[in-house]
Amino acid sequence: MFLSELSTFYGALSQTNILNGWLTSLILGTIALIILLLRRNIANLILSIVFMAVRRHDAEQYKTIKTTLQAPLSYLVPTGLLAAACYLMPPFSEKWQLFIVRVVQSLFSAVVFWFVYQLIFLLVVRYKAKKGAPLGVSAMTFLTSMLRATIVVVGFFVILSFWVSNLTGIIAGLGIGGLALSLAAQDTIGNFLGSVSILIDGTFNVGDFIETVDFSGTVEEIGVRTSKVRDFNGALVSVPNKTLAQSVVTNSTERKTRRIEVRVTVPPFVSIGDLTAFQERLREMLDAESDIQLPVVLIENMTADGRVVYLTCFSKPSFEDMRQKRSDICHKLSSIAEEMSIPLFTPKLMMSPNTKWGVSNPSMDDASN
Repeated sequence: MFLSELSTFYGALSQTNILNGWLTSLILGTIALIILLLRRNIANLILSIVFMAVRRHDAEQYKTIKTTLQAPLSYLVPTGLLAAACYLMPPFSEKWQLFIVRVVQSLFSAVVFWFVYQLIFLLVVRYKAKKGAPLGVSAMTFLTSMLRATIVVVGFFVILSFWVSNLTGIIAGLGIGGLALSLAAQDTIGNFLGSVSILIDGTFNVGDFIETVDFSGTVEEIGVRTSKVRDFNGALVSVPNKTLAQSVVTNSTERKTRRIEVRVTVPPFVSIGDLTAFQERLREMLDAESDIQLPVVLIENMTADGRVVYLTCFSKPSFEDMRQKRSDICHKLSSIAEEMSIPLFTPKLMMSPNTKWGVSNPSMDDASN
């Protein structure tokens, strides 16, 4: 009698638990459906609360956050509630229940990884807006791309684990295949590591003007395998990143100044007084230029053709500015030499002081005779 009553009690309790399980699942499923219908409004409410300070101080940045996170966040809550409803659902058919749970788990995991994927992009946007960041923009963008690719791969295997029981064997097989592929593509891996080294070290960024022993030009793209540089002739040069990482690279964009050097030869028949006056005029000309630094004018050397006058100064870091300033200095130097009747070019055939501007002076020839 007692056992019969106990069995009846447990049966009733079991029925109550089943009903409670179905009721809880039904409530959670209904809430998930309501949230799904109102997902955009709820997502906007959550974002406005979490990022309240950003919304008040930087409306443009909040707009970026809202655009980036609204879509995945709007599906994150309803799929999470739906997954909880499936876990609390009482057993009814092992085959169909397992299928439903796997589908809901896959959906929820996909939304979670989608949210993390978008969150990484948001962190990059905020990093670019931050001043004094240790990594360059190109390096951060590259690392973000690698991290997002990793998230996609991990998410794929997590979702695959819900449907495949022997996932370890598949990963092991992919590992062996990856080892064989890496041995066959050593140059590609070397170029990839070279690109990582370039971006992390901040050797140069897109838009910088770089110079190496073999080429010089403006960096237009830093890829995974090669970097593209536009040279002076307008040609697009593709350089393996492994080669760049192992080369001595001069980043001219990081210059604070550019040196300008001009050398002219004054013939030997020009007197010391005229040469000294010529130097003074050149020094005054350089001192009058407001956009150059540290001007120097001196006699650098003496050759068979005459005395070499050397001018040097530092201009703005831009190559175009340097080239234009050098042209101006050369033009003014030529004007000063013309005013003072000092020739700046001496032909090799001139052998004696009685030859001026490369033409024999008859009066001096007669005097010498």
